[in-house]
Amino acid sequence: MQSLSPSPFLDMWKDYEPDVGLSRRNATTRSPEPATGLTNLTFRLSLEEQGDPIGALTGIAATEAGTTDHFARYVGAIDLATLTSEMPDSDEFANNVKVYLQLWKSGDIQVEAFQKRIRRRKY
Repeated sequence: MQSLSPSPFLDMWKDYEPDVGLSRRNATTRSPEPATGLTNLTFRLSLEEQGDPIGALTGIAATEAGTTDHFARYVGAIDLATLTSEMPDSDEFANNVKVYLQLWKSGDIQVEAFQKRIRRRKY
């Protein structure tokens, strides 16, 4: 399975809307195709690529939101109030600190991680 995640930033002044694309190989032709129809996908945020989730930033529903030529898009939503309570402005969660958006599907995708950078300043 291949994947992509468009923005490298997690902006701490608005709701965060994770958006990833997934593709897989066709069972017959082995050509890449959008990985459509996946269910029970969830997002979570972690300080480590394969690490535990940060507080309540886990179990965020990921729903299919269309396709491109190569990827099926899966999106979610994390409310700003939850982000700021779980990731307060501190040394641990300072501007430009690395965090990981993790995509999870029990039994199929243990963890597919996407590196993000916390952005606390508007540019």
